[in-house]
Amino acid sequence: MLILIDRYQAVPWALTNMAGPDVTADRTSETVFSYGPIIRRFGKDTPPALVEYLYREYNDKAWFVFDELIGDSKLTSSQFKWASHLLETTAWRIMNKFKEHAELRESLQELVVLANDEAWYTRRYAVHVLIKYPFFRTPELVKKLQNDPHPLVRERAKYIKIDD
Repeated sequence: MLILIDRYQAVPWALTNMAGPDVTADRTSETVFSYGPIIRRFGKDTPPALVEYLYREYNDKAWFVFDELIGDSKLTSSQFKWASHLLETTAWRIMNKFKEHAELRESLQELVVLANDEAWYTRRYAVHVLIKYPFFRTPELVKKLQNDPHPLVRERAKYIKIDD
């Protein structure tokens, strides 16, 4: 059986080692890392549909998979964990009406760091955050990502609207 990765490529079902809908928090890392053979094979050319799926379903955990397998980021895992934590915490506070406790300025600074990293998958995570949380969007940051040299960043960033 084959799984369609995008309209041009398919991979054998056994290669994906996909878990069903019963994936629990305990198995999340195991599930995300099960895509390792595909990511290792394609590297910078990982199929867009797989990249989208990983960031949509696993958020920041997808970054750790890409970093372990590709390893282009200048960020340490601790730096990325902090940035991700700050962004998610700030988003939660804003969405739950605790805006006075949100560190919006610091979060935007971390988002700029992510958007300027050398690794495409870090910049792609920044795109994911901007799509998920419109209140982090700035015209400069959106434009930068929409003009990114890597197609997996640039093509997805084109869907970000600054007036949302």
